[in-house]
Amino acid sequence: MPPTSLKTVRQYLIAGLAGSGLRHYGVVTRFGLREEKNQRGQRYSQIVPQMVQPLSPEHTKRMRAYREHLRQVLVAAEMEDLIDVTA
Repeated sequence: MPPTSLKTVRQYLIAGLAGSGLRHYGVVTRFGLREEKNQRGQRYSQIVPQMVQPLSPEHTKRMRAYREHLRQVLVAAEMEDLIDVTA
């Protein structure tokens, strides 16, 4: 994710979803792009997330389990990278 989109996405996750009692794995999110310009007039795109709909309780449970599995895989991959670097 580009640094220029971090604030917008963070606001969506914290104020938008969490503020409504929702979790990121419990909704369908659409990611759009909005054109912006920096102070020099250079154009860039900023990610604009938007909740489409909440998932059913059953689908939310499945996505939470998938999120946990993916987290474990990514942590293991990161550990392998650290081992490779230090070896």
